[in-house]
Amino acid sequence: MNAKYPDLFQSISPDQLPTSLDTSSILSIILASASSYPSTASRLTSILDVPVPSAEVSAQLIELQPRVAKVEALQAAQSADMAALRQRTAAVIQRWYAVDILRTGESWAELEGRVEQVEQKVRRAALVKRLDDDIA
Repeated sequence: MNAKYPDLFQSISPDQLPTSLDTSSILSIILASASSYPSTASRLTSILDVPVPSAEVSAQLIELQPRVAKVEALQAAQSADMAALRQRTAAVIQRWYAVDILRTGESWAELEGRVEQVEQKVRRAALVKRLDDDIA
């Protein structure tokens, strides 16, 4: 931790505070947060009660890391497969809709148009027959 955050472990003297605020502004910030100081202190002292895990447990966790990495890779591959399957399913559903549903609708519309034409011819023939019967 010291290698990553060296400034964490260096104490700064109060005379060298890196701030551009005046003393009254700093005081107001501190007083605004004063109510959280006891709970923060309590939480920090409760950390001391947490036992440090044994070296064996830490070693077991470290040994599990390659297996965890394999499982993560497997999960990522499965997620990619699922995404590909979702895309293929969407394409199949879209094709089914375009080919089957829309073409079926078009076929029904064409059939309905033909039926209307036949009905018109039948009506005309019936009208012609009626007119012939009336004349004769």
